[in-house]
Amino acid sequence: KGVFLNLIVKPIVDGIENLTNTEQGYILDLLANDSELTPEVKGSVVNIRESYLAYMKTLSLIADSGILTKEVKEKIEHMGEALKAMEETKRNLYTTLLFGFGNKPTVEEFFTLTEDVHHAIHEVASAVSKPTTHTMNALVEELDSKERLLYVLGGILIVFLVGAAVLVQTKIILPLAKQVVLRKDFEGSVKRLIDDVQNQIQSVKSSAAQIMKANQTVGENVTGVENAAGNTDVNVQAVASAIHELNASIIEINDNMEKVTSMIHGATQTSANTQELMEKLAGASERIGDAINIINGIADQTNLLALNASIEAARAGEAGRGFAVVAEEVRSLAEETGNATLKIQSFVEEIQSGSKNAQVSIDEVSSQIQMISDISSSVQVAISEQSSATESIAINATDASDATNTVRASVEQVVDILSVNEQIFTQMSETVDSSVSKVEELSHKSDVFLTEIKKI
Repeated sequence: KGVFLNLIVKPIVDGIENLTNTEQGYILDLLANDSELTPEVKGSVVNIRESYLAYMKTLSLIADSGILTKEVKEKIEHMGEALKAMEETKRNLYTTLLFGFGNKPTVEEFFTLTEDVHHAIHEVASAVSKPTTHTMNALVEELDSKERLLYVLGGILIVFLVGAAVLVQTKIILPLAKQVVLRKDFEGSVKRLIDDVQNQIQSVKSSAAQIMKANQTVGENVTGVENAAGNTDVNVQAVASAIHELNASIIEINDNMEKVTSMIHGATQTSANTQELMEKLAGASERIGDAINIINGIADQTNLLALNASIEAARAGEAGRGFAVVAEEVRSLAEETGNATLKIQSFVEEIQSGSKNAQVSIDEVSSQIQMISDISSSVQVAISEQSSATESIAINATDASDATNTVRASVEQVVDILSVNEQIFTQMSETVDSSVSKVEELSHKSDVFLTEIKKI
């Protein structure tokens, strides 16, 4: 029996020890983060585990045959428990590496388990070697011919069975295990690929929906801009019309001021003849009063137009700021004109009062007439400036109208572009829906394919 155990059991134990040493190198690299759990490493780990199982199954068959002693059987059971503890530790390690959670063992824990396994293996090897104190020839001589033949045939049979088991392990079980690993890797890769494609398609679909929503919002805003541009154009046209009216009023004021000047010169020329001067002065006073009323009306109208222009400029916003400044100047000039007419009216009243004592106040009347002449000159200068200001306002209004037309043209182009974009995004959404259908079909076919592979 000792020879039998050395010939049969000892190689199995040595094979288990070699597998342990080989796997120890893989695990140490994984624990030290020097390597990754690649498909090759996973395949090697599966092969080693399958070899463990094959060797342990062979030992179980030998133990069940009744040729092992109780001590050897106990040693083999202890070795199996040590290997199970090692398998549990390796399972925790692989779970941590594959899924990122679990109790990853330390290098010290692994070394402790490895020492337990090696110790158990050495105990089995020592136990099966105890009966071999005699040489082969001595044992053969002690056995009779029948026992020797029986042991030889039994040994040959066991060797054949072990060889067959190893052959099955090497040629069939290990390749099948490798195919299982490759199949699982392929299945996982296909599912991950399909999941990634579906996620990307959903992301593209979501982005397209957001872009279409933003496109609609931009379209609404562009419509608002177009309406605002139309309103601005209407306002600009109204301002231009008001400016034309203001210009006509300025021309009328200028004509009236020329008449006032002419009347003043006439009054100066007739001042030598007191009687004639009084009569003409009375008539001139009345005409001056009429002119003052006209000037007051014009000044009030100018002030009102300037106020309207300021309101329209405020509506125009940033584009009407310069126009508002000019309108304010127009209003200021209108106020000055009104003040000047008040002064003129005061002077006329003084002239009318002085006409009662013409001889006494001829000199004073002449002086006042001169003052009126100076004031009228100032008014004419102000009117000239007002005319220039209104011309500038007219030019600005024209520029604003042109800019508004440009804005409206740009808005129309933007609307056209948004329309094209909407068509593109609609086509994109349809393409994405089609892609989703294709991916679902691919996923279904992949599941069918993997199911068929599992049947093999």
